[in-house]
Amino acid sequence: MAVALPTSPGPLSIKAKPLRASNDLQSPLGGKTQRINRLGDRFIFEVTMPPMDRDVAEVWIADLLQGIGSSVSLEWPQPLGGVGAPGTPVVNGAGQAGMAMNLRGFSNGYVMKKGRFVSLVSGGRRQMVNISAQATASAGGLAAVQFWPMLRFSPVDGAAVEVAQPIIEGLLQDDFDGWTLEVAETTGLTFTIAEN
Repeated sequence: MAVALPTSPGPLSIKAKPLRASNDLQSPLGGKTQRINRLGDRFIFEVTMPPMDRDVAEVWIADLLQGIGSSVSLEWPQPLGGVGAPGTPVVNGAGQAGMAMNLRGFSNGYVMKKGRFVSLVSGGRRQMVNISAQATASAGGLAAVQFWPMLRFSPVDGAAVEVAQPIIEGLLQDDFDGWTLEVAETTGLTFTIAEN
C-alpha cells in the first residue's frame, strides 16, 4: 500500500514530465522517421516543497523515508477555487483501451477542461492522465474523454476516476540531495515520483 504523503503544506511546484515507452525509428537511408507508440507511456513528477517549520518537516521526512520501501501517493494541486462539482465519475463499460474512455456519473453538463489532470483507479493500480480535448457531460452524466498517455491497463466497469482530487502514485526516485531539516526549513525538500 502506498504511503500517503501529507496534504499540508502543498507543493510549491510539480513538473509533470512524460516518461515514454515509445521510440522513434530512424531510416538508415535518410527516409522519414516513424514514431512507434507503445503501451507504457507514463509520467514522472518532480516535486518541490516550500520551506516549512521543523515539526511539519519532520513528518514529511519520516513519510518520504517510509516511502522508499514501497510507493507513495500525493494529491495533485488543483486550481484555486477547485474544479467545480464533477459528480462521481466512473468508467462506463469494461475492456476500454487507448487514449479515450467512456465515463458515467458526472454532474449534468460538467465540463472536463483540456489540460486538466485526472487519475484512474482500477484493480489496485492508479494512472494519471492529462485531458487532451474538452468534453461536456450529457444530461445523463455521460462523457467521452480523450487524454494522454494511453491506458497502461484496461479498467473494469465502474472503476473510479478521480476528477475532484487526482492523486499521483508511484515510486520515489534516487535523485534527492538529502532530506534534512536544514534543507526543509530553508529551501524546501525536493523529490521525484515515477508512476509504476
